[in-house]
This record gives sequence, structure tokens and C-alpha cells, in this order.
Amino acid sequence: MKKIALGLVAAAMLAACGDSGESTEKILNIQSTDEIQSADTAFAASNIATITANMNFYNGLYTYDLDNQLITADADDMPTVSEDGTVYTIQLREAATWSNGDPVTAGDYVYAWQRMVDPDLGAPYAYMFDGTINNATEIMAGELDTSELGVRAVDDKTLEITLENPTAYFKDLLTVPAYYPQNREAVEAAGDQYGSTSDSAVYNGPFVLTEWDAATGNTWTFAKNDQYWDADNVNLDTVNFQYLPETATALNLYDSGQLDVIELTGNFAVQNQNNEDYKTYPIPRTNYIEVNHKTPGLDNLNIRRALYKAIDREAFVNNILQNGSIATNGFVSREVAWNPETEADFRDDATIETDYDLEVAQENWENGLAEANLEGLSLEMIAADDEESQIFAEYIQS
Repeated sequence: MKKIALGLVAAAMLAACGDSGESTEKILNIQSTDEIQSADTAFAASNIATITANMNFYNGLYTYDLDNQLITADADDMPTVSEDGTVYTIQLREAATWSNGDPVTAGDYVYAWQRMVDPDLGAPYAYMFDGTINNATEIMAGELDTSELGVRAVDDKTLEITLENPTAYFKDLLTVPAYYPQNREAVEAAGDQYGSTSDSAVYNGPFVLTEWDAATGNTWTFAKNDQYWDADNVNLDTVNFQYLPETATALNLYDSGQLDVIELTGNFAVQNQNNEDYKTYPIPRTNYIEVNHKTPGLDNLNIRRALYKAIDREAFVNNILQNGSIATNGFVSREVAWNPETEADFRDDATIETDYDLEVAQENWENGLAEANLEGLSLEMIAADDEESQIFAEYIQS
């Protein structure tokens, strides 16, 4: 699949302080423009809501603070690394506990990672182990058993990881849900239904998921996890989510006090910019189109180049979205990685020529049609049903 990058997303939001009356319980009511797809970290890859949710009710070894600095989570300290940079030894926090009271062990990480690379599972983020953890490539190809993966529990609280090669960003990889632990007993008890309901899993993060079922899951709740090792610093008791892809509906509920935080797009963002509740912040996420090379016509390089050159990303983010999103012509977005010596944003160092050029696009298009022996081309595009995705699809169509 060819990925055509479009822009760094910015969230334009209305955020108000909820009025809990005489209650001391701290509750937040939030709109979500996506639905949770799974509470199984092996499948926390389908959309932003799923990834974000899994990062709130599970913990990994490391996470980031508000200054984007790597800090410990389940790990007790930063890893000890061998001289050749391939063996990481990590001590787990003694107080790390699952929501059912079980201790989080090194074995939970071993089990989760072996499950991730099992080709029979088909985890979408298994590629993050490919070429990184020793033997992952061969296991995913069905050439080795999962027990051969380069990770082992030295004891209940000591995890040893062997990499294929020195990997400077490996500690950062450990912050993503694909590298989180899993409780074997919970997974095996639920079987094929693991992660399909909030009750089918146990959690080791600051919140536990409640009142959710994948089959009917347009609402869900995060409840404070009293078993969490840092529960004293979790300031919310309850976070209620409603899946509402239409901004107009969410805005009505916000105005009536039923929602505390909503996302704004297009004209709604413009109309509310003077509202004292209006906030914007960047999300390091790049929207893109995946092009199916098996579609007749799209197997031609010039036609794909024409599509790439014909999209005016600046016009889309500035005139259509109008929510602070930034046009980009590279797949890695801004505010994700920086030059360690100059502190320049990766996007500035990895400069790509200006992508929008209608004249060049037309030339590519005509050459491509001739090469593919086509007079024209009719394409179908599938987009998510949230409002921003629909706006984008309509823009591309036009």
C-alpha cells in the first residue's frame, strides 16, 4: 500500500469544568469521534480511540511526562544495557499490580510479547517486533516457535530482552500498547472473547474499563483503578465517553451541560474561536490515504504520482478544516522526533520538495493513462464515519 501523507492533526475543542454539585466525585464527560474496537493490546491499532483507551487502562514499562520526556511506568528504573547495545535488563516496579490484585510480573511481558508475534493471532502491530526483538522475524514467518523470542523472565520482577541489533529508539517503542503486558489467566479464561467486553480483561493502568461491549459499544467508562501503583496521583474518579461522530450533536450536548469536552471541525471551529472554552493542541498523528496497488490504474507509478501531486494539503487544512492542523508532505508528523544536537524538528530536517503541483500532476496523469492503456479511471475511496474523515473524503472527491 502506498501511503499519501496529508497533515499533522490538531484538535480544536471546547472544554468546560463540570459542575458536580455537592458530590466530591470528580467526573468528566467526553465526546469521542471513534469507537473502541478492542480492549486487547494486541489489537490496539485500529483507531485513535482504541489506542488512547488502551494507554489509559494499561501500563507499559515506560511512558512520557508532559514535557515529552521518557519516564518509568511499570519499570522501576531505566534499563541496564549491554556493551554491544543488544541486551536490555529491566527491573519491574514491586508495586505494579493488576486490577484483580495479581502482581504484574516479568512473565506477563514475556507472555504478551510471545502472543503478539504468534502468526496464528495476526496482531496488526506485530511488525513492531519484526527485525527488532531477536527471532521475531522467524517466528512471524512460522519458522520458529514463539518460545524462541528474545525475551525472558529472569525472575518475577526482572525482564531480559535481546534485540536483533542495537536500536537507539527501543525504549520509546516500549511506550506503545503492542509492548504492554497481558495477564495470561485473564486471556486464557476469556478465550476468543478476550478484549471484546470490559469484563473480559484485567488492567494495570490508572483506570479500568467498565460498561463496554464491542458489539454495542457507543458508550464506555474509565473508572479509577484503586490497585494502580500511582493511584494517589490519579485525580479523576470517572471518565464517561460517548461516541458521537457529528459535531452538531456533540455541541448541543455541550451547551446543555451533558458533555464537558468536545471536538470541533470546520465551521464549528471557526464559529467558536472566541469562546472562552475554546482550546487547540497538536496531536502527533498523520492522516493519510492508502492506495491499493492491485486496482487497475493504481498499479501505475505515474498515476499514483498524479494523485499525490493533485492534493492541495495547505488549502485543505487552512480553508476546510480550519482547526490548526498543519499540512505535511512526509509520513512522520511534526512534534514526534527532534534532532538531538540541534533540537530541530525531524520534519524540518527531512525536507521534501513541495508536493502540490497541478501542472505536474496533469502531466503524470496523462502519461500514466497512456502507459496503462486507459482512457480514464474511476476510483472508490473508503473513509471512517467521523465528521473530519467525511469532510476529507468529500474534499478528495472534489
